[in-house]
Amino acid sequence: MIYSMAGTPYDARKGTDFLIARGIRAIPVPVSRTPAQQALLHSQPDKLIERIRALLSRLPPAPVCIYCNSLSLSLPFQDFIPPLFTPCFELRSILYRIAFSPSLQDKNIGIIVADTITLRRVKNLFSQCRFPGHITGIADLSLVQLFEQDPAAAKTRLLSHLNSLSNEKIASVILACTHFDDPSLQQFGPIKIIQPGLIMLQAILKRLRTQQPAKPATIALR
Repeated sequence: MIYSMAGTPYDARKGTDFLIARGIRAIPVPVSRTPAQQALLHSQPDKLIERIRALLSRLPPAPVCIYCNSLSLSLPFQDFIPPLFTPCFELRSILYRIAFSPSLQDKNIGIIVADTITLRRVKNLFSQCRFPGHITGIADLSLVQLFEQDPAAAKTRLLSHLNSLSNEKIASVILACTHFDDPSLQQFGPIKIIQPGLIMLQAILKRLRTQQPAKPATIALR
C-alpha cells in the first residue's frame, strides 16, 4: 500500500487511480481542499509541515508518494517524514533527473506550472543543475482550478498553451503540475511532452507492484 499525497483531492485521487488501475493499493491524502488554499500553504512552510504531520498522525504506516510538483518543491520531505512512512517518493528528484537529461541539454524548453512560486522554484532547480538551455515558463492557477471543474475545457486550454509554446521553437515542454498529467499526451506536433508525475508513478510501480486487491479509500479533511 502507498499514500498518494497531493495538493488537493483532485490530484491526490488522480495519483491513486493510476496506481490502483495497475494493481497497487493506494489511498489519497489531500493536503488542502482547493488549488487556491494549496497555493497559500506553499508560502507558509511551517503551517504546511504542521498540516502534513497532522494528516500522517491519523494514518497507519506506509510509504508516501508526493504526487504534486508544487508540494514536493515546497519542503524537504526527507527531513521530516517519519521513518515509518518511508520510502517517500518525491517529484523533486524526478525534476533533477530531467534537468540533467542529455536529450535536453542546449535545448529551449517550456514549463507549465500551477503558480508563479512553483515556476520560480522549478527554474531555480534547473539553475542549480547548471541547465544550459533557455526556459519559457507559463504559470496558470486558473487552469488548475478549471481542471477540477471541467477537465475537457481545461485540456483545450492546456493545448492552447502548448500551441503558443510551439511558436517559440520549444523542443520539449514539462508539465510540472500533476493536474495536467495525461498518459495520452506524449507529443504535441514537434514538441515532446515530459510529465514528471507520470515518470514518478511508473518508477513506483516497478518498486511496489503486487497482486494485492485495491480498495478505494479517502482521507477526510478537517
